[in-house]
Amino acid sequence: MNPQEFRQFADLLPEPALLVDGDGIILDVNRVFRAGDWQMPDDAYGLPLQDIVESDADEVRQYVRACARRRDIVIGVLAFKQTGADPLRMRCQGGVLCPRSDAAPAQILIRLFSRDVSNVPFERVNLELAEAARKRYADALRESASELASRTRRSKNVITSYSPSGSDWP
Repeated sequence: MNPQEFRQFADLLPEPALLVDGDGIILDVNRVFRAGDWQMPDDAYGLPLQDIVESDADEVRQYVRACARRRDIVIGVLAFKQTGADPLRMRCQGGVLCPRSDAAPAQILIRLFSRDVSNVPFERVNLELAEAARKRYADALRESASELASRTRRSKNVITSYSPSGSDWP
């Protein structure tokens, strides 16, 4: 995929997106990324992704490799440099657009999402689901304990009624 083909579809995305190769070299970015306050020179195309992020070089390399090797979405977090501000930690979803061939390295689409905006609703839902599961588990545990106590009382009554000292013993 050439940069022009990338822009034709990536410029339709509502979030920032990058096209990088399997070595982490920036091939292109979409219009949302170009409009942001990223600390990226205009001639950044051809630069390593590592040059525009604060994340550890090994983390970046491992993330790009994971994206290049798998056909499904790879979730990660990268801290992007911003002009005049602290680095912006973004949740990344990366995946192979064009697999590696003998002629060229893999081409990877990396979509960026704000960690603050995208995770808050999911964290809240996850907490609510965990609380509901905890309540169901506690209710089931109480019910099991009650059933066990009831069975224990019944079995004691059966054992007592058939004891050798009782009149029902053969």
